Formats: sequence, C-alpha cells, structure tokens
Amino acid sequence: MPAKKWTKENVIEALQAFDRRGVPMVKMWKENNSLFHSARRRYGSWNKAMLAAGLQPTLKWTQQRVIDAIHRRHEQGLPLTSVFHVDRALYDAALRKFKNWHFALLAAQMPQAKPRRRWSKERVVAAIHARREQGLSLSTVWKEDEGLYRAAKIYVGGWRNALIAAGLKHFQQRWNKQKIIAGIQAWSKRGLPLSQVWKEDGALYSSARDYFGGWHTALVAARIENLPPPRRIWTHQSVIEAIQDLQRRGLPLKGALKLDLPLYHAGRKRFGGWRNALLAAGIETAPLRRWTRDLVIEAIRDRFDRDLPLANVSAHDRPLAGAAYSCFGGWSKAMVAAGLEPPAHRSWTKRRIIQAIRSRFRQGPPKVSVWKENRALGASAARVFGSWPKALSAAGIETQPKPWSRDRVLKELQAWRRQDLASGGIWRTNKPLANAAKKHFGSCGKAFAAAGLTSRRWSKEHIIEVIQNRYVEGLSLASGGEDADANLVAAATRYFGGWRTALIAAGLPSGVISKPQTRWTEELIIRQIQERYELGLPMTTDANTSLAAAALRWFGGWHAAMLAAGLKPSRKIKWCRKTTNVKKKVDQRTRDYGDSIAS
Repeated sequence: MPAKKWTKENVIEALQAFDRRGVPMVKMWKENNSLFHSARRRYGSWNKAMLAAGLQPTLKWTQQRVIDAIHRRHEQGLPLTSVFHVDRALYDAALRKFKNWHFALLAAQMPQAKPRRRWSKERVVAAIHARREQGLSLSTVWKEDEGLYRAAKIYVGGWRNALIAAGLKHFQQRWNKQKIIAGIQAWSKRGLPLSQVWKEDGALYSSARDYFGGWHTALVAARIENLPPPRRIWTHQSVIEAIQDLQRRGLPLKGALKLDLPLYHAGRKRFGGWRNALLAAGIETAPLRRWTRDLVIEAIRDRFDRDLPLANVSAHDRPLAGAAYSCFGGWSKAMVAAGLEPPAHRSWTKRRIIQAIRSRFRQGPPKVSVWKENRALGASAARVFGSWPKALSAAGIETQPKPWSRDRVLKELQAWRRQDLASGGIWRTNKPLANAAKKHFGSCGKAFAAAGLTSRRWSKEHIIEVIQNRYVEGLSLASGGEDADANLVAAATRYFGGWRTALIAAGLPSGVISKPQTRWTEELIIRQIQERYELGLPMTTDANTSLAAAALRWFGGWHAAMLAAGLKPSRKIKWCRKTTNVKKKVDQRTRDYGDSIAS
C-alpha cells in the first residue's frame, strides 16, 4: 500500500478529526507518528500546525505552570507521590525546572514536602527504638515504613540484623489466647475475610495455629458464626473413601478437579496421580489413549462423519487438537493427511477489522466484551493497531471511559450489592469495578468494608434458601456458564459435596436436577450397541452422541465398537478429495482391528 501523501489540508483535517474524537494532542507522536512529523515539516513546528487547525497549542512548561499543576492535583485530592506513573509530562517538567520532584513540592509549599531522610546505621537503630517507644509494630515495617526497611537492608544487612543491632534480638510480640481471640474478633467486626488473615497478618495466623493447633480451632474459640467446615486431613484411606462416596452419589469422577479440588490434589499427592487413586479405589477407568498418526486421521474422519465442527477443534476436543499438532505439526496439516479440505483462515486486514468493528457497534455499544464474543477480531485488532482502543479510534468509535475514584468505587459497590450478588462474584460480573476496587483499596474485601458492606456468610440453610429463590425467580440453576453464581456453586460443593446434591437437598423437582453421568465401560458400550440393533434403532453416531463419544474413547472409533459387538459396520464416506488409496488403508486397518478383537 503506497504511503499517504500529506498536504497542509490533509494535516488540518486529520488534526481536527483527532480533536473531535478526544485524542490528546500531546501524545500524537505516539498515536500517529506520520501525522506528527508531516505537521512539523509542513508548518515548521507542531504548535504552528495546531494554530492553523484552530486548536489550542501545547503550552510550554514554566516554573509557575508546574506549581499550578501541583496545586490542582492537591485540590482534586490526587496523590502527589505517584506522579511519575500517572502524569509523566508534569513529572518531567518538574525535573527540568526544579532539578527533582522534591524541590518542586517545596516550591509549591505542599505539606507532603517533608525533608528526605538521610540514613546511616545509627539512624536506623534510632528509628527502630522510636517505633518501639511509640508502640508501633516491628513486624510490619516493610509495609508501614518502606524507607526504614530498605535502609536496614542497605546499612545493616537486613531487618533481623537491624533488630540485633538495636538490642532487640529476642524481641517479639507476646501472644496469648486472649490476644489471639481479640485479634480474630477485630478482623470479623471489620467485615474482612478471615480466610485472608494469613496474607495480611501472618503473625496472628501463625500464633493462632501454635496456641490452638489450627486456624479453624481458633475461629471456633473466638465464636465466629457460619464457619466453613474444617480442613480435611487426607490419608490414603480417606482419599479412597471420598472417591467411593462420589461414585455412590453418581457424581462424575472426571470432574473431581471442579467438584472437589482438595480431594483431587490429595489423590495426586498420595497416589502419584488421579488415575492411580481411582484404581486404588477399585474403579475401572478408560485406558490412556496413545496417539499415533493413524489414530489422529481416524478421529478426524470420525468427526467428519458425525458432522462435528472441524474448525476451532481445541475448544471441543483438546486431546485431538494437541495430538494433531504433535504428529503433523498443525491441525490444517492433519486434515490434509486425512484427505479433508482444511477450513480457510480469515486474513484480517485494517479495512476488514474496521468493517467488523463498525458492524459490531451498529446496534449500539455491545454488552459482551469482544474477547468473549469474537476473540479473533480482538486479537487481530490488537496485533494490527497495537491495542483494541486504538482500533476503535481508527474505526471512528468514540469511547470515553469514566475515571475511577474512591467515591465512585464505593457508590458502584453499593449499587452492585443491591442486586443481591456475592462479593467474590464481582470478578465475573463487573471486572472493571473489581480492578478499580483493588487499585484504590488494596482488595475487594477492603473495598466492601469501606462501603459498609459485609461478605456473604454461607451455611447449609442459606445455600438451600438461595437455590430455592433462584428456582422461584426463574434464574439459571446450571453449575457453569455466564448466568451461574460461581460463589453459590463453590459453597454448595464445599458444604454438600456437589451442586447436584445441593439441588436435591433444596427439594427441587426431579426434572430440574440433571441425571447422573453414565459410567461407561467396554461391556456397557457393547450391550448398548446390541440393544439398539435388536430394537431396530438407527446405528449412526448422531443418534446417540454420548454412546458414540464413549465408543471413540474406549475402542478408538464407532466402527471398531460395532465390530467388538459382533455387528458389521456400514458407513458412507463423503470425502471432498479423491482418497481411494487412503480409504483402502482405513478399511484394511478396520478389518485387522476386528480380527484381533475376535481372536
């Protein structure tokens, strides 16, 4: 594509168009480098080009302008200690006019302009004694006085060495059971999650374990209500019993990673793998599939026969997609080896990306993120334009995100809580709000506490009540998806052992509760195939997709399963290429497989 020829008229039109979209002119050298240099070349300087376009030119920084900018930040309640990351232009101007940021604050007569501390070994020791006399903690200095903590590392060799130099070698806070209970109750009254104490106050957490033998026991002693069940101590026998209990309740053992994560990790730790744990519990599992080039080709053709999608296979059959990549170097090459035409890849150009963005915003701003609705478009736009906001700007879509402040975060949290949602689900329903809460308050739990809100306390009765309310209101009762309540599902799994068990405990109709997953074995697959044949039912893979998937997993394909059942398979191969030789090889391999099973 030939380079754009810039004229004075084109430069003025481009500047006015960028100004209408709200693009900051001070960053034009980064947004459109070609326009920036063309404007300077045509008009002699950037400010003259701005005046020619009828725009206010960028003002030059002076000492008084730097001071006025500092005063404006102070009046707006903005921090003056992180200007380097927030307003780099102001910070650089302060360095040029006042040598450093500290001198600029002194010139502006700001209260934050405290004299910089000059450290030495003696001053570090004196600061430690001053903190102890003031009753401040010596175990959280790294968080409360970062300058003192760093100085101790530089001048004394570490915080522990600094305590020894100050004569506090054996100093530690004196804990007892009463102080521990008081600390736990203080955390509970503030509405902060007790599951995060180990991260925020490690001394309290470790002391509670030392004095009470465990954190849960300490919470019981502090009379905290609605406690989750205590942490299970896993042994070989308890892992086997838990697996057998899951099987008796008809829960899928393959989904143990989602249903009971502690059990899954304990099984891997105690037995060296989840499959070994299932074998130790006396549960027969499907043999691990060893992929070869022939098996990959057969699986691809089986998907073609069953009219399953052959594009984006990694989202539907991840093992097959990985095997195709390992054996052939890519999915397209594997499809060519199977005699199929690979799906055409859409080539994204700037023009096509802009057209797709405009068609997406034609009905108004979409409610679903582009990364969920059309990930290919989002990734291509980020690759071609540098980022998704830049692609929107190139397409003429005006986006003006509202700046987040502490007050806005608190108001949004209160409005969000009125929808009767759990505090942990904010990451699924409103991620920008969750990020802003974490930025301004440190965590979502602290933000909820500052807003006067408390986290939802789960119990068996409360879980049943919430499930029944969702059923009455017609809300989704699925355990996954966009409409699911992730916190409710997690709490139900923790208290009842699974989502289906919680639905049964809530007394919901049997039609709402999904049936337990069928435990497929070789004998069951053969019996089901023979029963379908005797009843005269269709013997195609699309007639019973669950049975067809089990046949693919246990026998390597539907035809091999029919041979194992003593039936003669019949299929119509519809290749889009001439694959006579390949078809002969497939038929020969199927006959050899049937002879080996019969023998």
